[in-house]
Amino acid sequence: MIIMQRDKLPFLTISLIIIVLDQLSKIWIIKNIALFGSIDIIQGFFRLFHIRNTGAVWGLLDRNSSTITRTLAFSSLAAFLLMLWLF
Repeated sequence: MIIMQRDKLPFLTISLIIIVLDQLSKIWIIKNIALFGSIDIIQGFFRLFHIRNTGAVWGLLDRNSSTITRTLAFSSLAAFLLMLWLF
């Protein structure tokens, strides 16, 4: 069992908040902006678009390959376990 040190708690809390906000923003965009549509957040400066990325790394791996999927899943799990071990 992993015992969390108190000095790591703020980092993990902030990380969790960012992940939750990211997912909530994606849900909001899907429900409120048509696919390939956009809305101005700050007129003439910041516009939010609704597009889909079926690949990884900004669409560079846009193929339905099970090898790529397994490699990315394994890499993600390894990175997660490394973070748990380091923190």
